[in-house]
Amino acid sequence: MTEKFLGLPEWDSSREVLLFLAMKGEIDTQGLIKAAVLQDKRIWAPRLHGNEMEFHLIWEAQSGSDMSASEKSDARMSAKSADSLPELDLEYNPYGLWEPRSTAPIFTPQRGKHCIIATPGLAFDRQGNRLGRGKAYYDKWLSRYISRIQVKEMTPVGIGFTIQLLDTVPRDEHDMALPQLIIGGEHIHCTSSE
Repeated sequence: MTEKFLGLPEWDSSREVLLFLAMKGEIDTQGLIKAAVLQDKRIWAPRLHGNEMEFHLIWEAQSGSDMSASEKSDARMSAKSADSLPELDLEYNPYGLWEPRSTAPIFTPQRGKHCIIATPGLAFDRQGNRLGRGKAYYDKWLSRYISRIQVKEMTPVGIGFTIQLLDTVPRDEHDMALPQLIIGGEHIHCTSSE
């Protein structure tokens, strides 16, 4: 999954990357975090605020740099072999999960700038439907930026294990279909039924 995600053109064109911190049973995002650090990207992670979710800054390089194609390739390889994560601006919450500090800056998209969003789920289908944990945090957050998603300034990509890809996933009118998935090692351009 990591190799496919890092090979997306949207990854290369995004300085802002929004990545979830994997909970038990979710696909590991450590390789994506390592690559983002090595490529001087700004990393944002979700924090719950009641019934809403916001992405907060957890990593920003001290000095930005533009990387050549070969340097990006080297960073991809290093991300696969690096042993530990860098020190991220996180705190341990009462539910036993790591999350950004509430005082960290909140993500606000900028016009004309691209960002990529790794989106978790319990199950996905090839139409881009995703089954979440029932609170619709990602659906509500993504729906705020639907116009940015439509013009491809923001690209949500569902990521998961091969076993999470189903023939169909239930969907209601508030659920957001995703344009792309990376399930296991397969990159899927979704064919929404809308």
